[in-house]
Formats: sequence, structure tokens, C-alpha cells
Amino acid sequence: MLDHFRIIRQLGAGGMGEVYLARDTKLGRKVAIKVIRRRFLEDEETLERFLFEAKATARFNHPHIVTIYAVDEYEGCPYLALEYLEGQNLRQRMKEGPLGVKESLRIALAVTSALQEAHARNILHRDLKPENIFIPRDGRLRVLDFGIAKVLHDQELLSAETFAGGLVAELEDTGILEPFVTDNNAFKGSPGYMAPEQWDGFDVTKTTDIWALGVILYEMVTGAPPFTGASIKEMALNTCGRAPVPPRELCPEMPPELSKLILDCLEKAARDRPQAAEVSSQIEPLLSGDRKKGVPEDESPFPGLLPFTERSAGAFFGRSAEVSAFVERLREEPVLPVVGPSGAGKSSFVMAGVVPRLREQGEWRVIKMRPGAEPFLALAAALVGQGTDSIWESSLSFWRTEAGLDDTLADSGSGKDASARGRHEARAFLAEQLGNAPGKLALFLQHLADEEQARVLLFVDQLEEVYSLAQQEETRRRFTDAICAAADDPTSPVRVIFTLRDDFLGRMAEGPIARNALSRVTVLRSPEKQALEEILTEPVKAAGYSYEDPFMVQEMIAEVQGEAACLPMLQVATRMLWEERNTIEKLLMRATYEAMGASLERSRDTQIRCSRGSPRRRYARRGTFCCGW
Repeated sequence: MLDHFRIIRQLGAGGMGEVYLARDTKLGRKVAIKVIRRRFLEDEETLERFLFEAKATARFNHPHIVTIYAVDEYEGCPYLALEYLEGQNLRQRMKEGPLGVKESLRIALAVTSALQEAHARNILHRDLKPENIFIPRDGRLRVLDFGIAKVLHDQELLSAETFAGGLVAELEDTGILEPFVTDNNAFKGSPGYMAPEQWDGFDVTKTTDIWALGVILYEMVTGAPPFTGASIKEMALNTCGRAPVPPRELCPEMPPELSKLILDCLEKAARDRPQAAEVSSQIEPLLSGDRKKGVPEDESPFPGLLPFTERSAGAFFGRSAEVSAFVERLREEPVLPVVGPSGAGKSSFVMAGVVPRLREQGEWRVIKMRPGAEPFLALAAALVGQGTDSIWESSLSFWRTEAGLDDTLADSGSGKDASARGRHEARAFLAEQLGNAPGKLALFLQHLADEEQARVLLFVDQLEEVYSLAQQEETRRRFTDAICAAADDPTSPVRVIFTLRDDFLGRMAEGPIARNALSRVTVLRSPEKQALEEILTEPVKAAGYSYEDPFMVQEMIAEVQGEAACLPMLQVATRMLWEERNTIEKLLMRATYEAMGASLERSRDTQIRCSRGSPRRRYARRGTFCCGW
């Protein structure tokens, strides 16, 4: 026991201290206990200063700063109780492979937001580095160790004269290099992120953290740090000297605006660097450029009864946190079901939320399909219906080889008709092969990833169609098994996502392969009030419009909140508002809203059925209606 925390096991240890997983016996929650080694706090003044700064940090309430639950000392040894997070730090993430420019910007924006909060309270981080940036499974990035680094590194700071000779040996005697270098004096972490003023012994400022942010951003988008050296001395001289930042040719796809931002953050003089708020204001348009474009003005930003597509991702709002968490889960889980009621927006969530976020990470080949009455034929059509003739010909060759047949393609002649005829024959052949051996779908998707040197996502939308439209029980079982077993290795480049209405869960869980896939289900419910507000306002704002009466938004939310089909109700209502908008003043009008019936009351005497056999209710008032899925 450590006060009222019951220690479960050690999570890790470093030069500064040890971290343990513990249970808070008062509140029952898991926490991470960070215990600082006594030798870093040898006098009472230092101890008091550490506790003061740690308690100041504990007052933060920011989504991108790790929460400190308690700061105290036990038998003269200070400790912190932090929120317990599972995931990986940014250093571990970068070791997995290069990050895309947009993914790097997204991380940098979260870190900048945390710095803004800290700097507003006159608290500096002073040791910002990838190891202190944590990406948990919920997808919401956290910055660790605010306000602690300076106290723990409070030995005499280095001066430029120190580098005259014998630097490493001299620093080893003081112990300051312990968290910096390995046993053979190789680079380990913090020196690469120290600003010139930290090396030269000058006072640190808020822009000291901005320097570290610039180094991290440069490293994320180029794959290498801007300043290196064969020794600590050489690294310090390169950082503090007049040597410029290496050119951006290391990453040709880096936008010029991002290149300039990084150079600004890495100005050698602290006064010449931007503040956190300025950095944030420059990152946001780079990251949200597609959203700012929205959709063309002659198109509605609200799809009505149609789902959002990848093309309309710029108008998709309200699911950011869920998308982030889902994308993080997809790193570890090769097959992920998305389950929810009709009208929860499952298809939109995947195509307009998840897929664009995946493309930020690199090249993805996305294969989308709906099963229909003949699911294997639909799957085969999706596999050969996209890409060039060479791609589907290679695919057909693969399947013929797997079937033990001559992989020489039949001569179908030339021209468009021949190509269409060849694809039709390929679809029929692939459907037969898939139906006979569902497990080979996994082999084919891996083959496709290898052929195209890209990651592959198979998205099966509305899997419930297998149960409502396909006639043969054996076909349903084989198809479900094929989908659920199409990806089974987290390290492979293949992923599978499928959506399923929640009332079909029991029917799908009949076989062991399907039950295993459903153990990793993501449940998508109707959005909460704050998300609904974002869904109603952000697409309008992105299109350069606004509501004539801001209270209209709250009224619409009040009318539909709690309804399982609230999304399609709102989408149809807002589409009608858009069609009758005031294009001169760029307003969505109150009069239009009143005329269509603001309350969207459910008409009890009208019910229709949609084509797939599920009930679709019609909401009507004053001659206008809104359909719920």
C-alpha cells in the first residue's frame, strides 16, 4: 500500500523513478503511480519546489494533458497518482514506420493545444520529447510530465565554454547525462530536443517548448531529427551554432507552409520563435484544408437520407473522438465490426470518418461492398471492379493458380466490350472460388497488398443483408466466415471493417469465427447533444453560412434527442433548410424552419417499409416529412 493506493505491479522504471499500476481504494479506479527517486530530491527546498510545481500541474483540466489525481509524499519520497493509460508513446509509434504529413499535423496540433493551456498558467514543460507524448487506445493524445522536468534537471546549466573538451566525462561526473545517454554515450533522448538557450545556460521561456515542438514535427514528417552529432558535444554545437536547419527535400511532399512553420519554430533566438497560439493558428488550416473547402455551394452539405461518402468527408462532423479511438483500435485489431441501430450513421462513420483518417497514415486501397442477395458475387465484383485491367488480370491469375488451373487468361479480344466481358467472367470465376473456399479471401487480400505495395481495407457495409436477402443458410455462413477470417494478423497490411444492425447480432453470432469477430465490436450509438450541435453547425460554417436564429439549432436537438433515428431526421430537416436558404445573406432561415414543422412530430398513422424489409417511419407535420432509418 502507498497511502490509499494498492500497488498491483510495476509498469516501468527509468533514471528518474519508477511507475506502478495501482488501484485507488477510495474510488476503485486504476491509476499509475510515479515515484521519484530520493537522490534527485536531497534537500527540503528542492522537495517543496517539486511538490509545488506538481500540484500546480494537477490543476490542469485539458483533454491533451494527462490528469494528475494526487500529489503527495510517502516517508519523504514524493509520488504522483496519474490517470492510467494503455497505448504507446510517440517514439514507439514513429519506430513502426513513417508518419504521414496530416497525421503528424494532427499530433502537433494536440501538443500545441496542451502547450497553450500550460503557458497560459505560466507553466513550462522544459522536456518535451516523443517519449513524453502518449497515444492511448482511446485515440486522444496526452502530454506527460508538465512542470516536472526543470526541477529534476536543476543542476547547473551548461555554458558554451563547457564544450571546449572532455564534455561527456565531465557531465557524467555530475550525473546530468543519466537520462540522456546509454552506457556507451550513444544518443538516447532529451539532448536532441533541447533549445539553444538550454545548452547555453540562459533562462528558458515559453518558446523553449516551441523549439522542442519544432524538432518533433520535423522528425515526424522527415523521419530524422534536424540536428544530430556523433557525440553530445557535436550535437550541442550543431544546435547552438549557425548551422541552418537541413533542407525540406528530406520530405518532398511537405507543404511549403509547413516547412516555413518548422523553420520558425527552430529559430536559434528564442525571441524569434512563435508562441503556441500562433503555431496552432498555422497548423489548423493545414490540417483542415479539406474541411474548409467543404462541398461546392450548389451541393448540400447535408446528405438527407443518403450516407456521407469519402468525397463528402469535409462536411462530416460530430464523431471525431469515436473516429480517433476506432483508428487506434484498428492498429491492433485486424477485423472490427461497427454495430448500431438503424440511423446511427454507421456507413458515414466508416467512409467519411475512418477512411480519410486512415489515408493520412499512408497509401490505402479501399474495397467497399454490400452483400445483397448474392454476397459472393458482390464480393467478387468489388474485388475486380476497381483499378486497371492489369490489376484485375493479376487478381484472376492469382485465383486460377490457387485453384490449380492454367493461369493463362483466355483471349477475350480487344476493346471495351472485351474488357467488360473479361471482367464479367472473372467475377463469376472468383465468386465460385470464394464460395468453395472462403478462407482464401485472406490470401487474396494479402496478395493484393503485395501487388500494389499498399495497405488494403475491405469494408462490408450492411452485413445484415446476408441474413435478410440471401436465401441459402450455407451461403450466409460461408460468407460471414470469409469476412471475419479475411484478416487475422495485426502486423499484416490488411484490415476488415463491417457494419451490422444491432438487431442482427444474435443471428450473426451462430458460428465460432463470427463470434470471435464480434468480441471486438464497436457499438455506435446516436450522438450526444454536443456532437449533434457540431453536426448541425460545422457544415454550415464550412460552407460560409449561418443560422438566421441560433436558437434553431437547440430547438432541433431538443426535438430529436433520444430518438434512435435522430441523425436521418436532422439530415433531412437541414437539407430542406439548405435548399430554401438565403443565398444573398448566406443564412438558413427561421421562416423555412417554421414552415416545415420544427418539432418533426412523429406521424402515428403513416409507416412504410424500406426495400430491405426494415421498418421506416415517416415523420410529418404541415405537409413536410422526415424519414428515420
